[in-house]
Amino acid sequence: MKIKNYEIKKIDWFLIIFLIILIILTPIILLNPDFAQVFDITNLLGSDQYESFNYWTAIGFLMIVSVLGALIPIPIPYIIPAALFASAWYNSTTISNPLLKIAGMIMFAALGNAIGDFLDYVIGKGAGHVMSKEDPDKTDKWGSLIMKKPKAIPAIIVCFGLTPLPDSLLLVPLGLVKYSMKKTLLWMYVGKVGMFLIVAIAGILSIEPILNLLGEGGGDSGSIMGILLLYLIWIIVAVMAKVDVGGKKNDEEKKIVESKTQSTNNISLESSNILESGLNPDYELMQKFKDILKMSQRVEISRIGRSLNIDEDLLFEKLIRWNKTIPFKIDEKIIVVEDMNAFVGALDQQFEEWEQKVKIKDGKK
Repeated sequence: MKIKNYEIKKIDWFLIIFLIILIILTPIILLNPDFAQVFDITNLLGSDQYESFNYWTAIGFLMIVSVLGALIPIPIPYIIPAALFASAWYNSTTISNPLLKIAGMIMFAALGNAIGDFLDYVIGKGAGHVMSKEDPDKTDKWGSLIMKKPKAIPAIIVCFGLTPLPDSLLLVPLGLVKYSMKKTLLWMYVGKVGMFLIVAIAGILSIEPILNLLGEGGGDSGSIMGILLLYLIWIIVAVMAKVDVGGKKNDEEKKIVESKTQSTNNISLESSNILESGLNPDYELMQKFKDILKMSQRVEISRIGRSLNIDEDLLFEKLIRWNKTIPFKIDEKIIVVEDMNAFVGALDQQFEEWEQKVKIKDGKK
């Protein structure tokens, strides 16, 4: 579909539909700021009822409010209930194994909260899936930018899960660049376990400043902040979908690629002559492999297969063999180069060894 010479892409429809949903949700949320009070445990139980309340009913309640608290923009109170139950169970004279019960509460509540937060990752991944179909290079470039320090990402995820920092600002970009779903959920869960542990200790010791810091803002202000956060997520997706992070450098890379393409016949002829002399048959494939990964440090295996014009299964077998001497990783279906200098150095050393063998062989003839 085109509007005044502009072709509307799938990612545009994704952003339009997302925005329409936000516009519909805005008045509904703002007109119902007290909806969260339905889940306020202090309105449901008296101060003397927490200790005798059924344990598994309490766990189920905490999981529900923890999921909803992370899932929807209305501030659902889940911090205070966790603190109240932990305090009641710890100080009880009738409950056996209170620490074990509190540990179970922490694990289950953290799981619910991590699952609720995971919707942000799914939103990002959905946008990334649409983008990769239409402009895979842009997705790869954002991936390279975000994944410059891959070893730091787990710590950053844990930090967001542990603190009041808005998880959406991290999980949406990670989903868009297809960072490992399992790793994201795992490290977010670790952060949430830490957060609920702090909540439980604060509840037992009655440390109100910590509970206030981690607690949920209610009323109009909490709803407004939730709505603003949703619009901020939309802006993040729009920026990543529309902004070319490659800039001038990317244009120069394209020129290099075009130049290499123009000389393909000459290179192929030269490679053919070398191969006839006994050079390793993977020589030319690995040269292209090197060129592709130099442009982007995260590339889907399927795209490399198409570029090298070989079947994915065959490519995977070659990758297993190449990885014995070349430093790269496979994260689900994406090839990742963490240290470009080591990667290029290992390939150049391999090429030099093969070429040296050919020269020695020719010298003996």
